[in-house]
Amino acid sequence: IAIGEIVAAHGLDGDVRVQPHTDFPERFTHLDSVWVTPPGHSRRQYHVRRARMHETKLLVIVRFEEVRSQYKARSLVGAVIE
Repeated sequence: IAIGEIVAAHGLDGDVRVQPHTDFPERFTHLDSVWVTPPGHSRRQYHVRRARMHETKLLVIVRFEEVRSQYKARSLVGAVIE
């Protein structure tokens, strides 16, 4: 079940901005891992290091253990999170 889409990189350390596809975006703060499917690539498991609501309350800022740079974060833009 898709719960969000990565819409942008956030900062320099690999955080991503996620547009939630759920009525309860707070669920991101309780996740240990998710499946991420970037456009044109296979689905892969990522481990959630931390998640918080963006100031606008319309986005969630997520940091994955496997993503350590803005370059890698940008490569995930458009990915679906399940």
